[in-house]
Amino acid sequence: MSLEQQYLIDQTFKRIAKFDSLKFLFDMVLYVAGVLAILFILIGRFDWVYAITVPFMTSIYLLVKHAYLVKQVKKTIHNQFYFVEHTHPKQTLYIPIMDKVNKKYYLKRAALYIQDDQLFMDALRQKTFSSLPDESITIPYGEEFFLSTVTHDELNHVIICNGTLIDTPYRFIVIYESTIFNRLETLVKIENKEV
Repeated sequence: MSLEQQYLIDQTFKRIAKFDSLKFLFDMVLYVAGVLAILFILIGRFDWVYAITVPFMTSIYLLVKHAYLVKQVKKTIHNQFYFVEHTHPKQTLYIPIMDKVNKKYYLKRAALYIQDDQLFMDALRQKTFSSLPDESITIPYGEEFFLSTVTHDELNHVIICNGTLIDTPYRFIVIYESTIFNRLETLVKIENKEV
């Protein structure tokens, strides 16, 4: 595995698996308040034992849940890489793609890859709760897959791409790496010249 490939996988993983302390605190307050309210209704009085054990158990639950999700993300990224590498043995670079909802990044069920100096997208099919893709549809750049804008978000060190996929607006994010940014930006310039 090349250094560039390892960098993309590692940085994507770090971005998606990042611990969100604000969400953790929000979930803690929400879960603890909910459980204590239900317990108060069931037993009809405030109990200090529950008031101490519920926050403790909730924090353990949330930390275990986060650890499990981190493990799944790592497994999914690597399985996507191995799937693309196996399906397209001549590919030279797998580029995991993400999206962002609010402040949280997540891995899309698709990936870019470069083969013979051309860009392709694989739409990956995965069964629910599975980290291993079992099928893919390959779409070469220029055949129902186009980019309209490519911007470098310097604050977050990512590339934000907007375009169309099978005549539908499609947005995705990749980790910033100068050669990938230049490559994607060149595709947009070519598109704009042809219009």
